Amino acid sequence: MSAEKRRHIYQFDAIRGIAALAVMLSHYVLIFANSSLSYYKNVSSLIDNLSYSPLGIFWAGRSAVLLFFVLSGYVLFVMINSASVNYIQFLLKRGLRLYIPYLFAVFLGIVGEYLLYHGKLSGLNPWVNQFWSGSITTKSIFALLLFIDAFDTNRYDFTIWTLVQEMRISILFPAILLFMRGKKWWISIIIFFTVSVLSMVIRIFALSGWQLLPWLTLSGSFTAYIFTPYYMFAFVLGATLASQRKPLQKWYGRLSTQGRIAVFIIGFSLYYYGPHFVSTIGIHHLVVRDWPAVVGAAILLVVSAYDIVAIKTLTRPVFLYFGKISYSLYLLHAVVLLAMLHAFYGVIILPVLLPLSIGVTFLISDLAYRFVEKPAINISRTLPRNGLITKRL
Repeated sequence: MSAEKRRHIYQFDAIRGIAALAVMLSHYVLIFANSSLSYYKNVSSLIDNLSYSPLGIFWAGRSAVLLFFVLSGYVLFVMINSASVNYIQFLLKRGLRLYIPYLFAVFLGIVGEYLLYHGKLSGLNPWVNQFWSGSITTKSIFALLLFIDAFDTNRYDFTIWTLVQEMRISILFPAILLFMRGKKWWISIIIFFTVSVLSMVIRIFALSGWQLLPWLTLSGSFTAYIFTPYYMFAFVLGATLASQRKPLQKWYGRLSTQGRIAVFIIGFSLYYYGPHFVSTIGIHHLVVRDWPAVVGAAILLVVSAYDIVAIKTLTRPVFLYFGKISYSLYLLHAVVLLAMLHAFYGVIILPVLLPLSIGVTFLISDLAYRFVEKPAINISRTLPRNGLITKRL
């Protein structure tokens, strides 16, 4: 068995797949919000009420994105700390893995808008109608091709902003790990949490009317450069879990059944109810609500890595399948949703159209995994290996 196979944590694939499903469902739920039609208002009200129950975790898209970031920090740490590749090879491997499926998703988004967009969808909310509403321009396509610049990701595929942040942080990650090396794990967490807080203080001041480096703080919405140091905290937390995996495994192994249940409840509560609690006490800024969810995501990853019940559950074939197609599912669900809405809304009733769209999303994601994503992975694996990227931490 290869070293890569031995390092692989299959339950993390399942976690990634479940998170991708949550992101997808969160966007389906948003279709009903603030609609002018009474039926959709009733559906939205029901969803809002259910969102305060544990069922709401199935469409907790924002928390799921943060879980992706923590998990990416873990995976990048293992990749960098174990691989015999130099920095350029690391960037090529990571770039090919992310960029080829990204280009495919963007291509489908551009084609979908060109062929299917004929104006706003009557009765649906402004959130849905903001997408595909701009003209297709060379400038907007060039911004997409650059991948790491600050640009409007809502034009063709509104999910891709996370890929922009992930690639930027991947570029910086070897330097981040060098900075972490030799420091107590909690010191790195405190430093990068402070960086995250300071980044958002600057962003909030900029949004409040202060002309504070607008090219850094405001340009590009979710791809704004200021968000990159903000999200580094989630990646560093994931890297810390990876660097401390042996002590964590021993600690978790010593816990009683009641202790393990308590750890899961704490993680679940922070991940899902943490943002709700922050809103309840009067803090409604989206990014401030992220921090408890990031910590909760880290705790849930610990449980999924070391709890035998979690491992047996998450390594069932259905969850591993979700994990296998998770990247394609994440990238393509928005494009498929918009295409189905603009092609069939008004012809097929929404309660039928949306489940049909989910089915088409799974079909397209499966095909994209087989014929786009898997070849990209295989290409990245053919790169020659020589020279360590950095010393092991």
